[in-house]
Amino acid sequence: MWCFPFLVSIVIILCAIILGIETRLTDPFWMKLFVVVDILLTSFFILEITLRMLAEKSMLHFFHLVSVNRSDETTRRINLHYSEDGFWNWFDFIITVVSAVAIFTHFFQHPEYLLIARMFRIFRIFRLLEVSSQLKEIEKKIVNIIPTVFSFALLLFILIYIYSIVGFYLFEGRVMGIANFSNLYNSITTLFQVMTLDGWGEIMSDVNNMDLAISPLIISIYFISFVVLTAIVSLNVFIGVMAASIETKFSKNIEENKKRFAKLIKDETDQTDEGVEEGVNLILAEFVQLKNDMKKLNESIEEIRKQN
Repeated sequence: MWCFPFLVSIVIILCAIILGIETRLTDPFWMKLFVVVDILLTSFFILEITLRMLAEKSMLHFFHLVSVNRSDETTRRINLHYSEDGFWNWFDFIITVVSAVAIFTHFFQHPEYLLIARMFRIFRIFRLLEVSSQLKEIEKKIVNIIPTVFSFALLLFILIYIYSIVGFYLFEGRVMGIANFSNLYNSITTLFQVMTLDGWGEIMSDVNNMDLAISPLIISIYFISFVVLTAIVSLNVFIGVMAASIETKFSKNIEENKKRFAKLIKDETDQTDEGVEEGVNLILAEFVQLKNDMKKLNESIEEIRKQN
């Protein structure tokens, strides 16, 4: 029923609002009232996930996350299919269990565990991504580009690590104002601040004011090259890679749909591959033209409504 997911969404929003109010009202009376509210909300989510488990065919189907299919017997290629419902089921189950355990231990020896229950419960607001179709599309696009983001982050970390080692030996492991190159950790922290362009000129100035064996020109080259590579070039490369990744994914989906449509036409008719491909391209062109005509028609209707 549509009303049950709608009710869960309302409770999730209410839960997020209450967690925000809890940061404002810290009197003993309100704190006791919030404990009762925490128990009621956790009980509701326990009931909700229990009903969802009972509605499934089996417990294994509820926690089903990845399926393995062999696409071709000759090449023995194996495809992994990610289950979006399985991910959200695991997500809800973990948050519900942690919240229930934290509230249970709150009544015994560890009252501070109640903070853990509240902290974990705020993550449930991510479930609202399932309510809107637009948010679901954004979520899928973000999931698709996660490997690209990790690759870029790894490349950026390698660059920062190299400059941190060079800076440690170049600046003799010294602390120079807000520029701290005393060890690897502090060097990485300093360079991360430089990468964000937060006072990087002051950091370079503090290093230049110290009596070092290297010339100020080398110091300037060190910091300017790092800023150019990380804050300017890397950002543009990241945007370009992300745009290319999204475009490739979109083109791949179009090609897959064309092949699926061509196979359907070929199964229903006796045409050759060339004839099927020509027919698919013709149908797609007609579809694009129809889409443009519908857009113009909607614009004309809007203009007529404005005039009336």
